[in-house]
Amino acid sequence: MAAGAARKLRPRRAGLEVRPRGPAKRAAGASGDGDVVMAAAGRKVRKSIGKRKRGQAKAAPAAAAAPESRRARQRRMAALGVERAAAAKEAPDQLQQRQAAEWKEMKAEVARLKKERHGLPKKGGKELRAAANQKVRQLWDDMKIRHEAERVSAGLPPQPPAGAAP
Repeated sequence: MAAGAARKLRPRRAGLEVRPRGPAKRAAGASGDGDVVMAAAGRKVRKSIGKRKRGQAKAAPAAAAAPESRRARQRRMAALGVERAAAAKEAPDQLQQRQAAEWKEMKAEVARLKKERHGLPKKGGKELRAAANQKVRQLWDDMKIRHEAERVSAGLPPQPPAGAAP
């Protein structure tokens, strides 16, 4: 015997009745042509924010800086260093201590920016990563140029490059 035939021959349990299905209930305002009225679909809410959108929202202010040529920026930083050195009139030891402290703060800022850059998307976020890299490079270059200009205007020799023999 087939499985379907065996089901038909089974006796029904006592007290259980099989009721025939009635017509489907319709929503209020349904037309008489058999259509069911659907409620208006609401906007779907995403449970999480995509990594790309989160990275773009986080790094949007960094990309808004106006472009300035490298040469113009170097000239501006050198002029700022000369002005600052003329206004300060400090001893060479104090100048070196102040510059060392500024250099340390700048390195901490660069480390913070690099950590933020680490959170940016690897794919599809090239502009954001390039802007973050450029900001790090500008901080480094600006400090170097400004400090050299301060040392020259104070009458000190320029700082030798890192790794050079004394």
